[in-house]
Amino acid sequence: MALVYFAGHGATFGDTSYVVPVDARFASLAEVPYEMVPVEMLIGELRRAKGLRIAILDACRDNKAEQNLKRTATRGGGDITRGLARVKNPEGLILAYATQYLSTAADGNANGNSPFTGALLNHIATPGLDVKDLFFRVGGEVIATTTGKQRPEISVSFYDSYALVPGGTQATPAPIPAPPPTLTPIVPSDPAAAVWNSIKETTSIAVLEDFIRQYGRTPYGSLARARLAELKKKVANVPPPASAATGVFDGAWTITRIGPCRVPRYQFLINIKGNAVSGVAGGGALTGTVKSDGTITFRHPTDPGPGVIDYTGALRSGSGTFRAPGCSGTFVANRT
Repeated sequence: MALVYFAGHGATFGDTSYVVPVDARFASLAEVPYEMVPVEMLIGELRRAKGLRIAILDACRDNKAEQNLKRTATRGGGDITRGLARVKNPEGLILAYATQYLSTAADGNANGNSPFTGALLNHIATPGLDVKDLFFRVGGEVIATTTGKQRPEISVSFYDSYALVPGGTQATPAPIPAPPPTLTPIVPSDPAAAVWNSIKETTSIAVLEDFIRQYGRTPYGSLARARLAELKKKVANVPPPASAATGVFDGAWTITRIGPCRVPRYQFLINIKGNAVSGVAGGGALTGTVKSDGTITFRHPTDPGPGVIDYTGALRSGSGTFRAPGCSGTFVANRT
């Protein structure tokens, strides 16, 4: 097992996500690769380890400190995104972010830990606690202590059971600063309850379907299925416009691919401009087209190649299918 932990600032320049060292100094894009550390480099180091690999990033994903630089670079035509973007999650990796994309992670008081790190320290030494349930508990505590203002995001490509501290072995926890007197965290003891509390108001069909796959046999599974049916009914009842104008689908979309492939669940971003689809996924550039009725087709190379993965779907329903060498499945499209 191998683990990387980072606490600080994060930023994305072009297609590359970085963590920012405390002594980083840069005034132009040309200096960025020499002053900051790519997140992929941290994950790349983890790939050499066998078994479970964990990357924990307690970083703001909407870093205000780089706004002036990003604004200047954008005038020059550079492709700049805000905060710490999502990165590819290889098989066997758990990637935990302190907050959602384009959101701010609280620093906490000056003499203590952030809400995310504090919650992590509260649970990491629990004997026999599966590592996935550990992060669900951490997420539930952060949501409770910040009254929903900060919501951690977890990407899981590890499906075996693993406890950082074996059952029956009591590890000595790290010292935890006393919380402020007025702070009374409410932590659900049930992992399914913690996750449901954080997503029960979602309007994402993909999020609800993922919850049902993991917790469908719990009492919250019935609530999730009812919520999913309600959302699908609303989507089905939306009448198409008499004539769809070019550009109605313009912008960034998150594609979540699900299927019995080498990576069972894979997310990436596409950009739509007019009837053209572009982006980067798998082993290289992504290209495709969108029709006025929302029908979308695109493809990208496999990683590793050679080969391509073809996608066909409908943006109005937010779903479609894909076919790759040796496997096929479905995908969900959500406007970012």
